[in-house]
Amino acid sequence: MFDYIKDHWFGHQTLARSFWLNFVVQNIVVNSLTKSWDPPFLILIVLLAGYIWGLVGTFRASARYEWTNIWRILTTLFLIFSIVLNLTWIYFGIFIQIFGPSMGNNSSF
Repeated sequence: MFDYIKDHWFGHQTLARSFWLNFVVQNIVVNSLTKSWDPPFLILIVLLAGYIWGLVGTFRASARYEWTNIWRILTTLFLIFSIVLNLTWIYFGIFIQIFGPSMGNNSSF
């Protein structure tokens, strides 16, 4: 198991396995778990570490991929989109927690 984690982290797995299994499937499972359950902070840190592991390993596998550049480009664009989307969700989650209670039901625009 440790060798599998290490191989992915250093990009030694195929691009298809890195992307589909270690990134996409992992994110689907994590998103479905966190939608139905509010995990404690420590578990959120573990899930964030898993996301970073999937992301870094897939980026590195993409950099090693030599068959055609279109798959490297598409994978990189998808990963960048995922980063932007997740940072947006984190930003708005923090924004709503900080400023949401003070905004209340103020409808005097």
